[in-house]
Amino acid sequence: MAIKNDTELAGMLKNKLLTSVGGGTDSDLNDVRKENLNYYVGKEYGNEREGYSKFVTREVLETVEWVLPSVLRTFLSGDQIGSFDATGPEDEEQAQLETEVVNHCIMRKNRGGEGGFTTLYTWMKDAIMNPNGYVEVAIEKRETTETGVVEGINPVGLGLLEDDKDIEIMEQEEVGMDGDVPVFNVRVRQRKEYNVLSVSPVPPEQMIIDSTLTSPNLDDGEIVGRRFEATYTELVKDGVDQKTLDKIPSTPNSDEGNDGDEETNRMFYAEEESDTDESIDESMRRYVVHKLYVMVDYDGDGVAELRYIRMVGETIVDNEPVSFQPFISMSSILMQHKHTGMSYVDTVKDLQLLSSVLTRNLLDNIYRINLRRKVFSESALLEDGSTMEAIMNTQAEYIPVRGMAQNAFAAEPSPSLVSEILPVIKHVDMARVNRTGVSPDTSVDASALQEVRQDVFNNALERASQRVEMLVRVFAETGYRQLMLKVHQLLRDSWGEGLQVKLRGDWVNVDPSLWPERTDLTIEVGLGYSTKQQRIMILQNILAMQKESLPAGLADMKRIHNTMARIVNASDIGDPSTFFIDPQSPEYQPPEPPPPPPEALLAQAQAQALGMEQRRKAAEAQQKAQLDAARAQAEIAARQAENARKDHELLLKERELLMKIDTDEKEREEIEQRIENIEADTQVKRAQADKTMAEAAATAVEVSETYQQALKLVSESGEMNDEDEGPDNAEEGGEEETDAGAES
Repeated sequence: MAIKNDTELAGMLKNKLLTSVGGGTDSDLNDVRKENLNYYVGKEYGNEREGYSKFVTREVLETVEWVLPSVLRTFLSGDQIGSFDATGPEDEEQAQLETEVVNHCIMRKNRGGEGGFTTLYTWMKDAIMNPNGYVEVAIEKRETTETGVVEGINPVGLGLLEDDKDIEIMEQEEVGMDGDVPVFNVRVRQRKEYNVLSVSPVPPEQMIIDSTLTSPNLDDGEIVGRRFEATYTELVKDGVDQKTLDKIPSTPNSDEGNDGDEETNRMFYAEEESDTDESIDESMRRYVVHKLYVMVDYDGDGVAELRYIRMVGETIVDNEPVSFQPFISMSSILMQHKHTGMSYVDTVKDLQLLSSVLTRNLLDNIYRINLRRKVFSESALLEDGSTMEAIMNTQAEYIPVRGMAQNAFAAEPSPSLVSEILPVIKHVDMARVNRTGVSPDTSVDASALQEVRQDVFNNALERASQRVEMLVRVFAETGYRQLMLKVHQLLRDSWGEGLQVKLRGDWVNVDPSLWPERTDLTIEVGLGYSTKQQRIMILQNILAMQKESLPAGLADMKRIHNTMARIVNASDIGDPSTFFIDPQSPEYQPPEPPPPPPEALLAQAQAQALGMEQRRKAAEAQQKAQLDAARAQAEIAARQAENARKDHELLLKERELLMKIDTDEKEREEIEQRIENIEADTQVKRAQADKTMAEAAATAVEVSETYQQALKLVSESGEMNDEDEGPDNAEEGGEEETDAGAES
């Protein structure tokens, strides 16, 4: 059924608070947290006897204070708590930017520059000492004032200053006239609001948790919030209407907001106790405030939505839908299927009590041995009482007795229990180490390990650190993951203005409202037993391998820069940008390639010489092939010329024969026709021979013997052409003579 108004909502919330974890003024968790703190500070147990040792051992304090530095170093020794994973290659740069901005806001700009160390220290210490530790992530509105002088303004400008609610005119002075218009100098005070990211630890007794919640993630609860006290002034500054607040009764001298006496229990010095007298100043009267995030159907759509509700007393002053609840829980030992975990203190409280009892017995035994009671005979006492008087006076030089002195007194027998009790105490200490994995003995001076094999010692350290590694992993996956995601979401949804941060040595303007939603991230935790020096050596070895693999393309300048930045961070000597330039920054300039070494130059020269020799041999081979081809063509031309010469000789013989044989006209014509055909064929063959010789001359070397022989053959063929003209003339002369003879 939907809630119709704030009155019904207030009644429903009152019932939910009574059934929530921490919602009542008394609870078992309050008693557990008070008892854990009492063990930590070494308060007496209440079973002490007068006249006996009341010594309290401090196993709880030792465990907490020895595990805390290891955890702090793991998370805070680097420059990043976590890093957001990119969704693709195009998102790498943006994911890196958001990672750096979120880490910068948590570690440096938290709470207006207070930083993140004290917050994270308190949070982790709460989680180690108590079943759960809590922080709240919020954006606070803060105000600053600036004073200055505005010179040379006219009445119109003065009126604009008077109308501005953020400007207060402190004084004004007329300094002259601009024509008919007066000119003023005005001294003003201007108020400016700005946003501040606040990650602050929450005292566990103030938290209100859904009793049905079965996981460490508070986002899964139906109701989550905190109860605290605030003054009238604080509430007004936080936006509560004064008229509404005046109608709500304050709660002076009330322990309702203190969750029993848990807050008082932390004030173990008399000067720290709070003043419970009602303040005379009405502006400082106190109210109980509930800041709640509740799943409730208030809009009547039948589906519960997350709403932020603030109650002062029993009156609702804020009620609005939200998409974000700001609380984060962390526990050192998770308990399955429930929200409330276990603390490291819970694992060693009984051992501290046992160790205290054993140590008290040991001390009582030592006291009894050193200051033994005396047994004396009544017959040795003098009647005047001087014997008893001397016995009671520790400064008496002698004790008068009756009779023999050795028979008058005897010391009460007190056997030593030291040899029996010390092994038991040592056994208790080993049990504590086994339970927590924390022992000061794991921090050994290197000079004391000269006779110890390093691998054996490393294995011992590894076994001892497994519990601490588990603690770190639980913190990383439950607390720090949620912290990074919630800060990212809060900046994206609620910052509402540009953000200017200094990253990698440069000032960068960022608009978180343009960021995409992210759910994938990696928490940077350095698990293992290696010391800082060992981690630096490992990083240096990786850097050397990266340099060697750079020519092979297995590393690049960005990865090398990342390794060098990790070395600087591990050394705790400042910002890596002070020492190295990021390859992705605008100021980075790639270096010029170095000149090749002499060996490379020699190898290059040898390669060039080898190439020239190979080209020379290839040219010679090509020239030889062309010469062989020319020889072959010249031989063909020579054979063709020889054949032509033979045909020509045959033709001459046939003509001579024709002149000698007396034949009829028809046979002469046939012979002449055959001779003409032979001459034409000879001309064709001579032309082909000339063409072949021309091609051979274009490709052959002129000094070739074959080429010269071919030229000689062609020359001879030319001479034959000249001889052909002679016989033709002779033939014509013969014919004339024949004709002349015939006529005669």
